[in-house]
Amino acid sequence: MGDDGDFRSTFAGDASLLGEVGEPSGEVPREVTPSGPRYVSGGELGRGGMGRVHAAFDPLLSRQIAVKVARAADPAAERRLLEEARITAGLDHPGIITVLDAGADAEGRPFYAMRVVAGRSFVEEVAAAPPGRATRRHVRTLLAAAQAVAYAHEHGVVHRDLSASNVRVGDRGEVVVMDWGLAARVEDCARGGLRCGTPGFTAPELAAAEPSGPASDVWSLGALLHLALAGRAPSVEGLPLGAPPRGCPPALWSIARRALAHAPEDRYPSAAGFADDLTAWLDGTRVSAHREGPWERVTRFGRRNPLALSLLAGGAVLVAILGSVLGLVAQAAKQETLAATTQLLLDAAREALLEDDHRKALEHARRALNQAPESPDARGVLAALAALPEVPRTSVGGRDGCATFDVDAAGRRACFEGDQLWLVDGGRRVALPLPAEHRPVAVRLLAGGRVLVVHRGPRLVHMVSLLAGDGASLARSLMHGALRAMDVGADGRDVVVAGSDEILLVWDSEPEIQHAVPCRDGMTRLAVWLGPEPGRVGILCDDHSFVHVTRDGMTSGLVPDLTYLLRGPFAGAGLRDGRLVVGTIEGRVGLVDGERRRILASDASPVGPVREVRVLPEAQTAVVVGERGHALWRYEIGAWAAVDPRRLDGVAVVGELVHAFTGDAVETLRVPRRASWHRSAWGEARTVPAFSPDGVTLALGDGSGSVDLFGIATGEARRLPGELGVVKAVAWSPSGRHLAVGASRDFGIGVYEVATLAPLRGSWQVATARGRHVGFLSDALLVTIAWGDGRYGFDVGTGRPVGLPPMPGEDVTDVVFEPKGGRLWALFDGHGVFWATAEEVAEVRPAPYARALAVSHDGRLLALAEAGAVEVRDTASDAVRVRYEAPGATIDAVHVADDGRVALGRRDGTVEVRASDGALALRLTAHGVRTGGVAFSPDGTRLATTGWDGVARVLVVGE
Repeated sequence: MGDDGDFRSTFAGDASLLGEVGEPSGEVPREVTPSGPRYVSGGELGRGGMGRVHAAFDPLLSRQIAVKVARAADPAAERRLLEEARITAGLDHPGIITVLDAGADAEGRPFYAMRVVAGRSFVEEVAAAPPGRATRRHVRTLLAAAQAVAYAHEHGVVHRDLSASNVRVGDRGEVVVMDWGLAARVEDCARGGLRCGTPGFTAPELAAAEPSGPASDVWSLGALLHLALAGRAPSVEGLPLGAPPRGCPPALWSIARRALAHAPEDRYPSAAGFADDLTAWLDGTRVSAHREGPWERVTRFGRRNPLALSLLAGGAVLVAILGSVLGLVAQAAKQETLAATTQLLLDAAREALLEDDHRKALEHARRALNQAPESPDARGVLAALAALPEVPRTSVGGRDGCATFDVDAAGRRACFEGDQLWLVDGGRRVALPLPAEHRPVAVRLLAGGRVLVVHRGPRLVHMVSLLAGDGASLARSLMHGALRAMDVGADGRDVVVAGSDEILLVWDSEPEIQHAVPCRDGMTRLAVWLGPEPGRVGILCDDHSFVHVTRDGMTSGLVPDLTYLLRGPFAGAGLRDGRLVVGTIEGRVGLVDGERRRILASDASPVGPVREVRVLPEAQTAVVVGERGHALWRYEIGAWAAVDPRRLDGVAVVGELVHAFTGDAVETLRVPRRASWHRSAWGEARTVPAFSPDGVTLALGDGSGSVDLFGIATGEARRLPGELGVVKAVAWSPSGRHLAVGASRDFGIGVYEVATLAPLRGSWQVATARGRHVGFLSDALLVTIAWGDGRYGFDVGTGRPVGLPPMPGEDVTDVVFEPKGGRLWALFDGHGVFWATAEEVAEVRPAPYARALAVSHDGRLLALAEAGAVEVRDTASDAVRVRYEAPGATIDAVHVADDGRVALGRRDGTVEVRASDGALALRLTAHGVRTGGVAFSPDGTRLATTGWDGVARVLVVGE
């Protein structure tokens, strides 16, 4: 935040906007002149430490409002009120009080106006109910409040003063979270130093003025739930550590216990998790914080299935008469309970897979498969993760009570024990002196035995010290603001440290620490190195400007398309070639081209809000440390690997090794340079997949006009040059030497030599309007089919056109080419299918309801997909081998393997594999939105699937 003294100019408020003229008369003036008061003040509604709230009337719009005014003659309160107005106004959610206006009153004091919420507070709601009984209405109220707070957390804001008085239920049932006067950005909360909150509802860390975060609001929400359950706010002796009060649902008590955990890491990471468990309880599904007993599972099943429960109850009453019936009902209830449990596991596995939580997805899918061995949904999740590469882990060093900060290539370790920072080299310890009462925040071991330490002293004063390996001080300087990021040059010598207000540069040739303020209003958030040459630094600022800093000066430019990715504070690390990986507090990661100033890839983080990012350039991998664990992101292909829920204190990167620190324990991950390919996410819609004839490479088109080539076994990624428009078709020549691309824009045909990625020139570049369908009838003959413009042939070697027999009609719906060459198959809308070669065209065969078709790799089978049915024909005789119904969402994509298995891609993102007889063998929610395409590998062991959500997957469907 800049100079807080600009409140009046910022809001352009007239000095007489708020007039002290008593209660409004009720008569609406017909004309409001600029000289008259904008609002008419009424009675006081309440007051706090920084201001007071009173009723007011808006004569211009004839409405009642509430106005909050800063305390008189208190600049700190005025600044705080300004920040409160800005934060609250930036949170556009129906459950958060709406800011209507702001300005300065007749005395020059800042104020802001908000809507009036008529109703009563949550404490009044609870007081009206019998003590010790939490009604479903109270839980629904807390759920609405938690969802509003979760929205704030997603936007990087922590309330810090949630209490029973600040949650209000309106007369129409709306729930509004009030009083954001102590709210702050997550990065500011992390500094600590402020004791705030309402007694009984304040998290322990806030009460102790320690660093806080979203988990502090979770504690307050847990206190509100405790109030509803026990009739009072929690206290030291009243925390829910034992059995729940009489009549209290055990699952709700478990939610309160987790939310009220003393350690923030033991609570829900944010209000979203708290809200999810409240929703689960209201829906009668499993609560993650609660371990159910057998009777609880049956009871919960009975709530969701009242008929079965009534039958069980009746059987208990008539057990002497209807014993056999009761046994049958009990067995049915057991089976239904097992089915319901299996479904819950499958739902959790699918959700975890879409969020890239591999460990949870595998665990839930395996448990579901144990309960239902033939489950196609469980098999689908396991197939999606079967190609996940292994990342070996080894436990090394540590376990000596000294908390690790960094490890270097020589095996030296910097750690902190008691009040002393140590440099451990084998069995030798060297004390690294810090000023009295200073604690290290971050430590980097540099080349030449040097050590860089960022340390915090009393009153949150930060310092940066450059030390020799023996502890001698080389340089020291104060740092304004909290630590945001730091990075070390490729040679381990030059260093840059980013604070919230400035950056500090440590050049190896000039050991003194230099200061720079490259961002406007001191808004530095991230510092990275650009380029391998020493003495050059890149800074990414809050306003998305990219600044280059050298010894000779600074240059800057905007990165405008970062807006949708970087909506909050972020951390990052450079790749030293003009690119960088960034992670945000909202839980996203991105690969940014600093030179071209655009995003190359972006994805959601499976480990939640990102705290730290470190890069292994040789392995094309970034280590992402988040609030919910740590993971490896292979940024060149947009794939997550080694997702681990364990929270880390920090990481160090040494070559291809990653040292992960948790307390004094050090674990090493060996990251492979090349690994099997299982997933890609690049933000743009993925349209079509196509395996090379040998099955080694997968080509993927997308909505931006790009085509990527991925090595299935190696994970190697290459991208074809140029952007043709939305890619509609990708086809390999029979030998795999060439690749043809058809795109939606005019003259959108491209042909490339795969080995060199070089584009070939030919008449196809000007002969057709759009490349709706492309393929090869032989290595030398390229065929394209455009929208209603007929069929065109080209000689790939000369680039010249080749005459082909005309098509027997127009309105072609789908076209496929036999992978080994020779024929193409085309589907006419509402008519049928025909085949054609370079010399002849066959007659149309009836297929009036088909909407997509596919031909097997050996050319013997043809699959036709209707909206909800599949037919497989023999290409030689046109005889129908099998036809079966395939109910579900509309089928948009189809492919057939040589053995008769059929893959289906549906409009809801579901992918299915049907056995040769039509039985459902595998099903997976592969995409959050519509499926783009499906394709079997030539040997039928892999299935590639693409989606409009930008995700592509490879499923292992046979060995």
